Amino acid sequence: MKIEITIGGPFDAVSRLRGKLMDFSPELGSPEKNRGYLKIIETEIGLDGCLLSVSRALKGTRDLELRVRNLAYSEPVVQASDEPFSPIDSLRIQPWNPSLPDTSDENTTVIHQQHAFGSGLHPTTILCLKALEDLYRVACSLRGKEILDFGCGTGLLAIVAVKWGARKALGVEIDPASVITARRNVEINRVNEKVTIVEGSWDSVGGAFDAVIANVVPAVIYRTGKRVQNHLKPEGTAIVSGFGEKRMEEMESFFTSIGLFSQKRTTLKGWGALTLSGRKRKTARVSVFG
Repeated sequence: MKIEITIGGPFDAVSRLRGKLMDFSPELGSPEKNRGYLKIIETEIGLDGCLLSVSRALKGTRDLELRVRNLAYSEPVVQASDEPFSPIDSLRIQPWNPSLPDTSDENTTVIHQQHAFGSGLHPTTILCLKALEDLYRVACSLRGKEILDFGCGTGLLAIVAVKWGARKALGVEIDPASVITARRNVEINRVNEKVTIVEGSWDSVGGAFDAVIANVVPAVIYRTGKRVQNHLKPEGTAIVSGFGEKRMEEMESFFTSIGLFSQKRTTLKGWGALTLSGRKRKTARVSVFG
C-alpha cells in the first residue's frame, strides 16, 4: 500500500518544514509561491512510521494542513485543458475552464476536480455511474426521486442523478476541501435548487431516500455501512462501491446480513460494485463492465 501525505500551508512555514524533512524524504520538491505543498510517498517504513516522522517535524508548527491519501484510490486529475470524455454511454464529462459556455444538457456534467475524488475516471466512480444509468435508462426509476450520495467527493454522482431526473439529491462529505469543490460543481452545473452539499457523516443525514450511493473505502463501509439501510426507503436502491473485486463476496454478505437484498454485481478493472434493494426482487447476478 502506498500512502501520499500532503502538507500545505503558508510558504514560509512549509519552506522551514521542508528543511526538517529532507533527510526523511529527499524528493519533496519546492513549495509554490505564496502557499506551499509538500508531498511524501510512503513505501518502505509503513504508514505509522511515516506519520510519526512527519508529526515530529510538525511539532510546534502552526497553520499547516495535513492530508493522507491511499494511492490505490487515486485517479488521474482532470485538467481544465483536457478534452471532454464519456466514462459511460449516457454521460459526457466536460472538465471545467473559465471560458466554458453554460450548458443545460442532461447528459453533460462539468467537473472542476481540485483536491476531491470523483473525476469520472476511477473504476469505482464509473461503476456507480453505470448503476445510475441503469436506473435512468432501464428501470426509469430516477424520475422524481430523492438521492443520497454519501462520501460525495466532487459531487459528480449527485449532480448526474438530478440531471437524469431525480427531484433532489443530498451530497454528504467529511473532507472540508471536497465540500468546497462539490459546492462549486453544483453552482457550475446550475443545479443549486436540487443538490445540497453538507459537511459531515451519517449524523448529517436525516430521513430516507429512494436511492443511496456510497462510493467509499471498505473501512468506512464496515464502520458505518449499517446506516445505509436506515436511510433507504423500503422500495429503494443502494449502490455501493469502493472495494476490490476480490472482496465482492464479503461485501455482499455484509449488506445481506443487515437486511438488504443483492440485485447485481458489477466489476471493472479489478474493482467491484453492488446494487442492492430494500426488498427482494428478481436478481441479476454478475456483470463485467468494460
